[in-house]
Amino acid sequence: MATKPLELQSLKWPFVGLAVLLALCTGWAVYDEVVPRRPWKNYQREFFKLDEAHARADLERAKKRLEEPETKKKLDAARAGVRHQRASGEPGLLDGFDVRQREPAPHPLREGELGEALRLRGALLVEQRTEAVEVLVEVHGV
Repeated sequence: MATKPLELQSLKWPFVGLAVLLALCTGWAVYDEVVPRRPWKNYQREFFKLDEAHARADLERAKKRLEEPETKKKLDAARAGVRHQRASGEPGLLDGFDVRQREPAPHPLREGELGEALRLRGALLVEQRTEAVEVLVEVHGV
């Protein structure tokens, strides 16, 4: 039986087999990269949930602490001292400095409820920092 010359033989089936093999290898590589090699993703999600719960608890504790009469008295006294100093025109301890915290750059992990918790924690930190500065100004009389 005579065989066809090489240039007349069809290579369709070998190429189909190689294409299927390449597609299967690509699918396996993607699966192997995403599923079993990233076990920390579940821990990361759990940590974010715990961090959000802690941030909310910290915020509630701080709100309760700010509502206490003793804290309100101290804060009002410090604010009155700062207002008096500004009204008198005396240079203050922090004149020329911006004590506000800048907003963090947008990040995909800072969206949704976690992002809200982080923003609440940031707002609480800014509020605490401002109160601390006002109290320092009052105590040092600058």
